[in-house]
Amino acid sequence: VAIGRNRIYGKYPTYFYKLREGNVEFDLKFEAKLPCGMTGGSKLYFDERKRFWADAVLAPYADVSGTITIGGKPRRFKGRGYADHGYATIKVPSFSKRWHIMRAFDGQNTINYLNIETKSKYQPQRVGHILYGRDGRIYCNSPDFTLTPTRMATEPQSGFEYPVEYELRYKGPHVEIEGKVKVTRVLEALDIFLSLIHI
Repeated sequence: VAIGRNRIYGKYPTYFYKLREGNVEFDLKFEAKLPCGMTGGSKLYFDERKRFWADAVLAPYADVSGTITIGGKPRRFKGRGYADHGYATIKVPSFSKRWHIMRAFDGQNTINYLNIETKSKYQPQRVGHILYGRDGRIYCNSPDFTLTPTRMATEPQSGFEYPVEYELRYKGPHVEIEGKVKVTRVLEALDIFLSLIHI
């Protein structure tokens, strides 16, 4: 994929990201440690299968290395990362109401989930997937999981209510996942729709 001077290229398991925005420049290399795959194993259909949203997960978990240059000053680093690319037959803001996303990895275990609550005119009212991998193998990539809010909070500037604690459950043929997810700190709250550039 190339947009102007920005490029994302490669093939599994190695991908390269060369991006520039203002005075910030990224030159990154992703080495995937888990196989790539489609969200939930396939496209996520809704509206009686007339429309879909899909996400190709290039690297559910990856070793990342490279350089980030800010104001002409380069900084080299190594770390862990995640990469995907979404596509759809409908603009995401037109059907989505609320997103819950987690990308968690500790060097051995990887859990990625995406839960989208859709607007009332669309069916189903929820789409998403959960992916769990370990030791170079994906044990589940399924839309069949539950994410249940158990405690809510309100963002003081916007008045937007959001979950700060919820239960995660998945039961499949190869693995069972059960846990509690807690928000311990809100780093930043942004009104994304005000900052979008529409082409």
